[in-house]
Amino acid sequence: SPRAPLLLLPQRPGLPPNRVMPLLLPPPQRRLTMTSIFSILDAARASGLRSATSVQLLGALSAVLLGCQSNVPAPVVSANSPVAAPAPPTPPASAVSIAPKPAAFIDREIEGAWMMASGEIGGKPFAIPGFVLTIEGDKYTAGGEPPDDRGSLVYHHRQSANAHAGLDVIGVDGPNKGKRIPAIYRLVDGKLEICYDLSQAARPAEFASPAGTMLFRVTYQRK
Repeated sequence: SPRAPLLLLPQRPGLPPNRVMPLLLPPPQRRLTMTSIFSILDAARASGLRSATSVQLLGALSAVLLGCQSNVPAPVVSANSPVAAPAPPTPPASAVSIAPKPAAFIDREIEGAWMMASGEIGGKPFAIPGFVLTIEGDKYTAGGEPPDDRGSLVYHHRQSANAHAGLDVIGVDGPNKGKRIPAIYRLVDGKLEICYDLSQAARPAEFASPAGTMLFRVTYQRK
């Protein structure tokens, strides 16, 4: 019959020097079961093995188990062989830090209710009596009482000392629903001045409404 693999155990107290205690394992034809593994461990404990050595012995048994069950001769291993350190655990995906998204810029100086004082479009005067623009953070309402135009605002910082602060007026309900109107704004002597491009083509460069354009320049005063 095929030769059974040997598992070399540390010498038992009282044995002559340089002696090891061989332990026969099941031959390759016999499946190494958990019962036989525990039998080997019981024999190891009876031979005076310490608990630390038992852990090393488990590593040796794993190698023998692979050799027996794949019909490959198992190597001769020693329970005193060093045990490789386990690999560090991979941190869960939830532990990876994600930088928070910066808060959107909001110009608090223009918040509040504003009444239209004057306006012009395409070089011609255009004002709506009783028209009120109310700004709360990034939301707005506009029109009469009650307002019929509602939407959101996206603020844009001034890009240079000579540039103007910008707004995107995004209609959600009312006559401007679905539109994104670019505009510029400024505060002058406590009044709010806004110039819109009603064609939605580009942000106005100046507070002007030349003839033949859809630039709407409006001056508001506090309500």
